Amino acid sequence: MALTRAPKSAEDKRADALIDKAIAVHPSRPAGHKEYAHLVTVSIRLPVDLLEGIDNEIAAMEEPRPSRHNWLLQAVYAKYRAALAAKEETKSTRKKSK
Repeated sequence: MALTRAPKSAEDKRADALIDKAIAVHPSRPAGHKEYAHLVTVSIRLPVDLLEGIDNEIAAMEEPRPSRHNWLLQAVYAKYRAALAAKEETKSTRKKSK
């Protein structure tokens, strides 16, 4: 016995059309946009209290306040730069000891 999908209701078709429209307007990686070709969307899960703390830190800043996205991106860059600096320091320390 062959199985077939039930026909979509009008409400399901409207929902699918709305989803398709949203994807077309704001895809995570816009097709054909060279400006965004080097970017990748990353989803992270954060504890609620950590996110509330970050939001409180941002709210305490003077204007213009960064967006939450920019604040997190700055934190990632700071951590990355610190890791690179530590790696370079380790290399230079090894060269001096030889």
